[in-house]
Amino acid sequence: MEIIDKSVIENTSWNLIVDKFNSTITKYGKIKFSELSYTYLYDISELEKRQNIIKNIVHNDKIANDISDILKKITNYDDYVHTYFSHDSIGISNFSIILNFESYSKIYSPFLLVIIILYLCDFKKYSKYVCILIIYIYFVTYNSVNVYKKYINETKEIVLHMCKLFDLIEQIYELDIFIDKKNIEDDFELVKNNFVESRFVGNLLKISKDKEKYVESITNVLQYVGLIDSYICIAKIVKTNKYIFPNYEFNAKPYLYIENIFHPLIDKDNCKLNDVYLGDHNVTTITGPSGSGKSIHVDSIIISVLMSQIYCISNSDKMIFTPFQTICLYVPESEHFSLVVIDNNKLDEKYLKYIFEHNILAVVTSQSNSHNNINICKLKNKYPTNITNKKIINYKIKDGIYI
Repeated sequence: MEIIDKSVIENTSWNLIVDKFNSTITKYGKIKFSELSYTYLYDISELEKRQNIIKNIVHNDKIANDISDILKKITNYDDYVHTYFSHDSIGISNFSIILNFESYSKIYSPFLLVIIILYLCDFKKYSKYVCILIIYIYFVTYNSVNVYKKYINETKEIVLHMCKLFDLIEQIYELDIFIDKKNIEDDFELVKNNFVESRFVGNLLKISKDKEKYVESITNVLQYVGLIDSYICIAKIVKTNKYIFPNYEFNAKPYLYIENIFHPLIDKDNCKLNDVYLGDHNVTTITGPSGSGKSIHVDSIIISVLMSQIYCISNSDKMIFTPFQTICLYVPESEHFSLVVIDNNKLDEKYLKYIFEHNILAVVTSQSNSHNNINICKLKNKYPTNITNKKIINYKIKDGIYI
């Protein structure tokens, strides 16, 4: 797994794409979707595993919709998770003693007071002070119990809402046939067995006191909720936008073929579709007059590769490629499969030689057709014709053809 290069985030429309696509329901889904959107996979087995999950969700509308309905209910309890972790449990060392003391003070204190007063009647000199002291102790004790009672009721409410939250998550857990849950089985069992609404109130309060024991398990369970929410969101993107699932290939050399690519921020029916082919040729130069859509086309290529290695879907009619470990807007010093977008003016002999000799596919852009790829032409003259013709191909954006 790789983090998206900063140059790609700053110079493409990827941030806008993420904002457009993130229609997750829960707070945990929004966080997880954002995490997924800025790291990409390049291992084919991991990509196919994620893609199969998305495909299964697309083909099982009923289950996905049922889970979505439960996710909507979960949003009612989002704030209680933060409250649970931030709620102060200090000052209560034994909940059962406090509960008993509260009960006993209400029932027995008046009787105890009468008995003590009668007992001290012979000590007329001190009885007055003793009675005042006893009455004072009684009221102080009663007020203290009321303070604890208020705290206990707040704690009970928080934990009971957490119990309801995990009841809903359990429903999702039982419905979910998409995600492998082996990694969270122990965490889910711990949470499920402790956060039970029907438990004795003393045990519920103890859960609040011992929250440190549950932090990791609760976090893992909520991340699971965020993951299923994110995957359902991606499945909706596929159905809503009619995106396709790309095919991943393992080759000795990098390869990229995209048919009828379009930009996700532009209506497919209102734009000219273009193709992308890199493999036999390491470098493709994008040419065309000003305003012909060169920048949009190049942006679409980067976006499509990122979507395919993150969401496992593509903004095209067909896509076959070898996943890239490096995706950037400069020529990297890397032995891994790399996809590079670079401006014609920044490409020199050193960089072109490096591209030719390594597993790098490059998309070279020029500001306008008037440049006529002068830099590329100069560089071609430094290499034998049979090498440059094999390595470099030009895509004319206006006509949508390779020349």
